[in-house]
Amino acid sequence: MGTTVTHLRQHDGVVDMSFSDGTEETYDLIVGADGIHSAVRKMVFGDIPLHYAGMTSWAFWVERKLVERGVIKEHWVDGRIHSGRSR
Repeated sequence: MGTTVTHLRQHDGVVDMSFSDGTEETYDLIVGADGIHSAVRKMVFGDIPLHYAGMTSWAFWVERKLVERGVIKEHWVDGRIHSGRSR
């Protein structure tokens, strides 16, 4: 936390990474989960232009009493704005 990836190099089944605080580490696997304008993706694949792929995602919080413990639910739609009516 509080640091960013500044450089990475893949070789021999590992990845050497350098961080903004000057530290360096070697990993078997990295996950670039740094958002739509991912610096990690750019370091791996270069400057690839983004394009809309037809998917949209929303996240929201609900009151705890509305959530059943241990149950995960997802709702997927085709990206169009839908009213509350059933189709």
